[in-house]
Amino acid sequence: MKLTFAVCALIATAQAAEAQAYPDHLGELFTTKENLYNNNWEKYKKSRQLMVDCDIYESENWLGTGKCKYSWECRGARQCEGQGWCYGDDACEEVHE
Repeated sequence: MKLTFAVCALIATAQAAEAQAYPDHLGELFTTKENLYNNNWEKYKKSRQLMVDCDIYESENWLGTGKCKYSWECRGARQCEGQGWCYGDDACEEVHE
């Protein structure tokens, strides 16, 4: 009986510690939209549309690294496809040679 109680207490403690170790959003530890753009979509959109396609860093996308909603968020000739990921060859090497 005491052993069962001790095992249950150990499992509950491990689950509580595990739940506190992860962030709420599980995507990235520091979200881009909060750190770089202060949750301001208009500021993000304006900064991206002024860039040349090959100067875009997908690591600074609103939704996270390589994630997108529009193709103008992707580098070079890459397109926003599928489940919201930038996909394809950027062709930036061919353009800048």
